[in-house]
Amino acid sequence: MSRPPKVSIFQKWKTWYVRFPKDGSRIKKSCKTASEETAKQIARDITYLFVDPNTMVHPVAYEIFHGEKPLIESKVYKPHIYRQLSKYSETETEEYIIGDLAKRIEDLEIEVNELKQERDNWKLKYEAVSNRLEGKMIAEQSSLPTLKEALALYEEDIKHLKRYKTNYFNFIEKFFEDVVGIDTKIDKVTPLQIRNCLVEDAKEESENPEDRWNRKRGMFTKFFNWATGLWSFIDPCDKVQTKKEDEREDPDWHEIPTVLKVIEMQDTYYQKAMVETLFFTGTIASEFRGLKLTDYYETKGKWYIRIAPNEYRNIKAGKRRRSIPVIDRLKSVLDEYIEKHHPGGPALFPPLIKRGKKDIWNEGTLSRYMQDECKFKKFTDMDCKSTRRTYGSIMLRLGYTIAEVASLMGNSIRTAEKHYSRIIANEVDMSKHKKEFDKLIKAGNKKPKKKS
Repeated sequence: MSRPPKVSIFQKWKTWYVRFPKDGSRIKKSCKTASEETAKQIARDITYLFVDPNTMVHPVAYEIFHGEKPLIESKVYKPHIYRQLSKYSETETEEYIIGDLAKRIEDLEIEVNELKQERDNWKLKYEAVSNRLEGKMIAEQSSLPTLKEALALYEEDIKHLKRYKTNYFNFIEKFFEDVVGIDTKIDKVTPLQIRNCLVEDAKEESENPEDRWNRKRGMFTKFFNWATGLWSFIDPCDKVQTKKEDEREDPDWHEIPTVLKVIEMQDTYYQKAMVETLFFTGTIASEFRGLKLTDYYETKGKWYIRIAPNEYRNIKAGKRRRSIPVIDRLKSVLDEYIEKHHPGGPALFPPLIKRGKKDIWNEGTLSRYMQDECKFKKFTDMDCKSTRRTYGSIMLRLGYTIAEVASLMGNSIRTAEKHYSRIIANEVDMSKHKKEFDKLIKAGNKKPKKKS
């Protein structure tokens, strides 16, 4: 085999050209590139085409050599093939290159056969494990309790939570008795049955049917969250959607100067401690109302606010069970409030306005107190949700990750990402707030005016 003609490259202005002899004439063609490396690849590909005109090469090399663009896929440049060819130097003979590639093909065929054998072995293992798992699932399903048995255990587990029985236990028990059948296995409850139950219930007179739907759906969710933790079956509530209003473009939250302003407006230690706890722990109203004095605790020299179920209230979901670190400023305010002004009783913030004989705030009375006495109504869209979202935005501004913020707030990472990342990305200039927040952390405790 004769040695192929020499192929060289040269640059004119910024474009590289290739030059080689063919059929008695000297050919000069543009490589259509400003990259010297690409031009060298094209020149080498043209050398391969002298040996085998059907070799898979760069499309430009094919067009220069043949005078036409490649029409079929087999002649189109493929990077993984080219990388194999480009490792050879220009001084190596075509015989050496072809022999080396043939050896590589032989080695790859051996490797392919070995991988096929390994695939067959794994397939056998998969089938064995799959059969065992199927048998295990059948065994577990046969051991699942009836709804009657599950409800009896559930009632035993929640008997220390006084409000459970009256709030929703009777509702789900009646549903299981009337719709599903109390002696039915627990895994036989379907999403359609729950959905139809919610549809019928939503027909009751209600100012907000969507809230009623979500509230009653939450009753099923609490039970099935508990049940799926004890037995292996699919939670039917996962397929029943919540009724959500159109999502606002941006969640409500407040700038740090606003936080400072509303704190300074409080008239008593009680109000100041309430407002700072809301802003610097990120608790929602239902969590805040059920805080006990013992939920403010110390461990290993650090202070925390505990969010957990107690005899006053349940938490929204299992992931909402958490301990929130207390910053120095909030600790100073809480310590002085508890030492000098706490009115006594198990609640951290006993209600000043009572409905009935409850030892904790009622949702409506707390809302009115925060709006009127704590001056929330003087600020746009300020409530216990916006204080929570302000806490989330502050944590991100301080450099906490999305995962850390989600953990502090009892959210999923997806929820934290959805709400608080958008706040930071679209609205927050960190340099604008840094000095203000440093002031907030280091600020002394200015004594509030006492009501006469």
